[in-house]
Amino acid sequence: MNVITHNAAYSLYPYATFHERRSLVCGTPGTTREQARDKYRDRGWNMEELIDIYEVRDKRSDFSIGRRWVGDGRCWKIPIRPSLCLNPRGEGIVRDRITSNSWRTGYFPRKNKMVFLYPEVPRLRFHYVCADEEVHEVFRSVVEMDT
Repeated sequence: MNVITHNAAYSLYPYATFHERRSLVCGTPGTTREQARDKYRDRGWNMEELIDIYEVRDKRSDFSIGRRWVGDGRCWKIPIRPSLCLNPRGEGIVRDRITSNSWRTGYFPRKNKMVFLYPEVPRLRFHYVCADEEVHEVFRSVVEMDT
């Protein structure tokens, strides 16, 4: 999975993506999704439906189990130059908010998952995903303050 923002390009699973040509399939059934996966298979990619237990436990693996966030030590980040990160008034630097998102990589019988909570906070301008219940509770408290 790769993401581009105003500030940088991020690869969440860089070694698997660019060196091994592997993609983690995360339990998203459907005809259009399968057609997309077939397109990548035809181009030489391996679509990983099940991950070996040794790889799951290997902390060096892109697909190891555990908490991750955009921009962590296992991501690749390529800055965009020239910098486009001025705020709307044209002054100062705007932080790359995508790095506030986190998830847990989880494996269940016959299913890979990116596990996250999606707090709905109308007061916030952007949407976020978070891996931890504690962080989700902070989002909930913001909603409760508004009511």
